[in-house]
Amino acid sequence: LFLLTCYGGTLSVLPAYIADLWGQGNVGAIHGRQLATFSVAATIGPSLLSSLRNMSHTRAIEELTATIDPAKFQEALGAPASELAVLIEKKTATIPRLLEIAPPGTLDPSPFLYDTTFYTLGGLV
Repeated sequence: LFLLTCYGGTLSVLPAYIADLWGQGNVGAIHGRQLATFSVAATIGPSLLSSLRNMSHTRAIEELTATIDPAKFQEALGAPASELAVLIEKKTATIPRLLEIAPPGTLDPSPFLYDTTFYTLGGLV
């Protein structure tokens, strides 16, 4: 609720701010572009973030799978590593489950799943 209030607050004071910066005659054109940009960001942003995170998650699972002995993998998950895409889709191959059978000392990639997402967003900004 707080975020929605802030978002609405920004939109309500934006015309006055634009008028202060660039003059009364430019408010309509600039504000129209700003609203269009907000709409595009609100539409595309969530799906972009979701797809970037899913790519990072899949890559992390693939990297973990590469460190695991194929026999242990098949014993624990009931399928060979060659069927990893199907196991990921069915949520059978998960990071916590793979960490259970990974060699000792294998780092948990969970804290780094959003790195690619944030780097991409930082580049866009």
